[in-house]
Amino acid sequence: AATDAPPALADYLTLIRSANGVDGAAAPNTAPSVYPGSPWISRQLLRPDDRLRVFEMHSSDAPALIDTLRGDRLVKVTAGDGYAGLKASWPPPSRRGLALVDPSYEVKTEYAQVVDAVADALQRFATGTVAVWYPRLARRESETLPARLIRLNPKTGCMWRLMCGPECRTACSVLAWWCSTLHGRSPIRLGR
Repeated sequence: AATDAPPALADYLTLIRSANGVDGAAAPNTAPSVYPGSPWISRQLLRPDDRLRVFEMHSSDAPALIDTLRGDRLVKVTAGDGYAGLKASWPPPSRRGLALVDPSYEVKTEYAQVVDAVADALQRFATGTVAVWYPRLARRESETLPARLIRLNPKTGCMWRLMCGPECRTACSVLAWWCSTLHGRSPIRLGR
């Protein structure tokens, strides 16, 4: 049940409920019917001085994403290759940034593309933070991805993985935060 979730996930679950038109206080155990996606969730978390760049590769999904975030002065949505977009826009003018690499992994070569993109991003902007979503599957590429990311900077790099539930031993979604230097704190509040 939603009320059994770790405190670190409370804000996330509140956002999911709000995207579904559900007041968490009134109906905390109501199952969501819609998952709004990482661009919408990211937008909800922006502060007034933050900016969000979103790249959508799939031509069938891009128009809906553009429409959802249209007119928002903090957000720029581009229909196109996110790897090229990250390279073109990183480092950001503010010299602070978080990149979420959230590919579909529809082809096996995408795992290598992710490693290359993270390596390039951190070479261009060593104090940046990169979050990588990947599915934890019984597939060699999925199993070796974390180690490949750590090898990018084994001495000072750091990685946190957020995996929820006992099913994560076999298959689940994983969000891995990776940064080239440990700045004294985790980018997320870790729960038990």
